[in-house]
Amino acid sequence: MAAPAPAARREGLAVLAAVVLVWAALYLPQLSQGQVFVRGDAGAYRPFAEFSRARWRALHQRTYWNPYTVLGCESVASLADSRPQYLPAPLLDLADRFAEPPASPQLWLLLAHLASAIAVLLLARRLWSSSWRSALCASLAWLLAVPVVLPFTFGHDAQLVSDALFPVAMLAGLLVIDARSERASAAAALAVALTIALTLLHGHPQLTVYALACTALFGLHRAMAMRRPRRAATLAAACALGVAAGAAIWLPALRYGAGSFRGSGGATALSTAEITRYSLAWRDVAAWVWPSAVGYAGDSYWGGLVRTDYSPFLGLVACTLAVLGATSRGPGPSAARFLALAAGVAAIVSMGASLGPLEPIVRRLVPFGGEFRVPWYALVVTSLAVALLAARGALWLERESGFASGTLRAALALAALALVAGLALRLGLAGGFYGDAVSRARALLPADAVLAIQRRAGADLAARAALVLAVLAGGGALLRRTRHGAAVPALLALAIVLDQGSLALPAARAASGPPASREAPRPTLLARVASRDPLTRAYVGVAAPMPPGFLEGSTNAWIVWRALCVTGLAAFPREEWRTAIRHDLLRHRAVLRALAVRVLDLPAGVALDSTLYSPVGADSLVRVDALRDALPRAYAARAVLAAPDRDAAAAAMASPGFDPQQAALVTDAIAEGPRPGSAGCAIRWLADEPEHLALETSADGPAFVIVADSFSPGWSAAIDGRPATIHPTDVLLRGLDLPPGRHTVTMDYRTPGLAVGLALTRAALALIVLGSLVLAVAGWRSRAARAQR
Repeated sequence: MAAPAPAARREGLAVLAAVVLVWAALYLPQLSQGQVFVRGDAGAYRPFAEFSRARWRALHQRTYWNPYTVLGCESVASLADSRPQYLPAPLLDLADRFAEPPASPQLWLLLAHLASAIAVLLLARRLWSSSWRSALCASLAWLLAVPVVLPFTFGHDAQLVSDALFPVAMLAGLLVIDARSERASAAAALAVALTIALTLLHGHPQLTVYALACTALFGLHRAMAMRRPRRAATLAAACALGVAAGAAIWLPALRYGAGSFRGSGGATALSTAEITRYSLAWRDVAAWVWPSAVGYAGDSYWGGLVRTDYSPFLGLVACTLAVLGATSRGPGPSAARFLALAAGVAAIVSMGASLGPLEPIVRRLVPFGGEFRVPWYALVVTSLAVALLAARGALWLERESGFASGTLRAALALAALALVAGLALRLGLAGGFYGDAVSRARALLPADAVLAIQRRAGADLAARAALVLAVLAGGGALLRRTRHGAAVPALLALAIVLDQGSLALPAARAASGPPASREAPRPTLLARVASRDPLTRAYVGVAAPMPPGFLEGSTNAWIVWRALCVTGLAAFPREEWRTAIRHDLLRHRAVLRALAVRVLDLPAGVALDSTLYSPVGADSLVRVDALRDALPRAYAARAVLAAPDRDAAAAAMASPGFDPQQAALVTDAIAEGPRPGSAGCAIRWLADEPEHLALETSADGPAFVIVADSFSPGWSAAIDGRPATIHPTDVLLRGLDLPPGRHTVTMDYRTPGLAVGLALTRAALALIVLGSLVLAVAGWRSRAARAQR
């Protein structure tokens, strides 16, 4: 018999309060002390967004090119700037003003996570017709999901956006199919479109694809089960509208990705070796319920992943409940089968390179599998499925029959075995049980350290197994005494908090700190020298470590220091850099000259040829030297030589006789030939902005001018206002044919695909807003009409 409405409402409010309380406890420093997450990549990708924001506030100009990273890098399409640049100017001003509230700089991200927990709560209620108490188990299991929380604490904000909006999209998609009226279905469809749009515009692309695929497939499955094909068409239209609304990001990103490390090689662009680090291993399945199974202990993890910002722990209690929910009888069997299948498929995909010969097949079956270098991201689907199935298991255990079943007795037996195994490890016995992780650790650590890790892992396993035993046995005893299951879900929810919170809460605390901790460190000696002249480019010869943990050459702090560096931090630079790395071009002095490198640093004790280098400065660790024959960022080459392809050009650049001033290397045969005017060509800089360069040139004959900045299809050139062709030069750079005489040369950057993407995004968002207003007015009129009857 259903509970009276007032009682159900009170129960719902109490459950909601419990979710908010756990959320507030998880993020207490961020909510009450103004702290932020400072570990890992928390400050790595901020500098360009701050640079872009500063230029917008000062000049009201949008910034789409990052001149400080790997000789220049597309900023929006390469996801370096998370700001909503797709908005019209007034709305962008508003977004920038409220982006980071002073009292809680990460408030919007934290609220997104809370909204996702509430969405999971409502999903579980609707899927299983469960009580609020049972649905609470799903909400808490998702809120404390370690694969969601740990990456967030290590600065992966885009990943949290995708994770948080995933269950919101699932809930809205479910409502599209289940709604009682067409108007309610249309409103849910607009919610689906908006959620997908925000995920595409601000989330992680790989996770967004998973969320979109699951939302569409689950909606189709639901529509087929309920025989509502028209609702399935409505959901498909909503997904299409959401995809269109995200075009300002995904369309330029696809264009950029086609010529980057990620996508230029097609489905095999990323080798198995490149993704092994981000794949779960088969043994990591044990870590779903036992986080120390493969060596995770505080801040170290030896499994398929050798990372500190990730653990595949899904929760022993939640997984136990999910197994019960997937195998028991109860409401929503079709949805339970779908979620169990989704969890299994996602788990297989998460193993990526660990699948051996199956790995290429899986990568081709998964959309964009060749471009997805992080297989374990798929585990977010498993996390959500486990959370929802856990609510079904909790609902089943509310019944007395649940605690008398053979399935439960089997779970109790397994928990007891796990307790015994944990105690054996804690006592230093059964070292082989700990398996490959310990054997690998022995090669790195002393024997006593390995034994200490093994004992901690044993204590961890024993404690979690004891928790499951206590909950299941205690729940059974509670039912036998009280004859009703009202208190059982509350007991299960508490167990989930203790189980998953034992990792999520310490991780969140350890990664918290003041916002100043994310700021760039003081400039290095090399950066101080390079920042004196905006046309000077630096090369990091000795990768000096800096306080945030990044090496000097692989950090975006160069943006803050306002100094040009050859390297910098870019997840996927253009494909030309793969060629440069393959031929080790940056080890050749002539190539550094071609890149307009003027200063470099080396270990303090290294001796250099004084006829080629002049000392600029030194400290106890490094010395900075200047190239005596350094080339400026714009210079002229006296001849142009055509190579059959980029590899041949790179090989020529690596040869001893290469001189960038004597000959420029291109792959376009039509540009080949001498340029007699280059010898006396005079070049003067008129403008040097991220998306706009202007040069004044003078030559008494045909010349070939090289701008030693990165080539990209988005750059266009003009000579005295007339379009000119930019030639990819010396593998990485931009070259331009110059006629005799005095000329003004300009180069401007426009992100490929952005104009069309912006038009689609703004039109689709306007349609979503307009549709919402129409439905709101129609609903208001309908209520007014009913009130008058």
